[in-house]
Amino acid sequence: MPESIPRLRSGQTSKLISLLTAALFIAGCASQVALTGPIPDRMATVRAHTETPGLSMAVADSEGRVRVFVSGTRSNQNSTAVRPSDSWHIGSNTKALTALLFARLAEENIVDWDQPLPTFFPDLKSQIDPGWNTITIKDLFSHRSGMRSIISSDVDLLSDAPLTDLRQTGVVVLLGKPPSRKIGKFHYSNLNYVVAGAAIEAALSREFSREVSWEEAMQTYIFDAVPNLKARMGWGFGPPEHVEGHKEHIFKSPVPVGKGEAADNHPVLGPAGTLHAAPGPHALLLAEFLRMDPSFLPRHQRDILWEPYPDDEIEYAMGWSIDIHTEYGPIYIHNGSNTYWYSVAIIAPDLDRAVVVNANLGIEYLITDLAFSALRVPLD
Repeated sequence: MPESIPRLRSGQTSKLISLLTAALFIAGCASQVALTGPIPDRMATVRAHTETPGLSMAVADSEGRVRVFVSGTRSNQNSTAVRPSDSWHIGSNTKALTALLFARLAEENIVDWDQPLPTFFPDLKSQIDPGWNTITIKDLFSHRSGMRSIISSDVDLLSDAPLTDLRQTGVVVLLGKPPSRKIGKFHYSNLNYVVAGAAIEAALSREFSREVSWEEAMQTYIFDAVPNLKARMGWGFGPPEHVEGHKEHIFKSPVPVGKGEAADNHPVLGPAGTLHAAPGPHALLLAEFLRMDPSFLPRHQRDILWEPYPDDEIEYAMGWSIDIHTEYGPIYIHNGSNTYWYSVAIIAPDLDRAVVVNANLGIEYLITDLAFSALRVPLD
């Protein structure tokens, strides 16, 4: 199940969207459906036009105010209504939070943004091809490392080995050969974030003289540490407990896919996209990019996360696509899907808004439009 690639709203002028539309996108063109009226009406319109069983939305600002909206049911075979506290799979919107984790560790001098990639894995030095010697975490987070897209069968994903061991094995497989694509050229690959996650695990394991997983690090440095207590709830790894993902079906209604392991990518891909989150806490966590509390995300670290790297030829930073919207100003946006859920995250600094929209059907159609339509929702 591939993760979704970043997608800006159709009609914008980003060079990234122009390139990816031509090369990679399989999603449909911009909709002609008008999303007007109160938010519940807009959500009902989206559900009607997409056959999506359920939707959730949250809008937050830097003052910690948040509004949550839900519509529909947890499954098209279950009449239980979606609840505001329900969690949703956010797919590749995990990436921005893995990069945020690295920024938090960089602020504590546990890691360094410009540290050469092989130095994270000193025990594997003899197994890493010299072609990776100049690659840094920034190259991974910005998809400029030359990383391939598919990991070989050399990693036994059926193994009972700890995820840290499997990710380290993946490092050997992926870095044992030179980069397969041109270094410095944008090529979206989940494996960039898997290797970055393994680098985080290696750095923390050395720091604390014990094995530390990406999952533990996310819990400790992000979910348990975010200053807004309301942002700490509803996070987890893998498919959510209640809301069921659905597979699009050409000839009949979307097909439920369950909530267990079969409904997601292998957890080894966690740093690239296996988180789930409740919409309110997700939006409040993203609002920390606006608030810039020096104890959690100081401005200089936020600036690194949001700066296009290594230049603005392709407007992609550390887990965020970037555009200048004619009405809303700078927009930081990403989406995520394991093909069974769909999630869009938008941060608009000039509006002091963070918006997330989630669907329990893995299609983009109208979901991004819905997210943009919520950017001016009042929070008073």
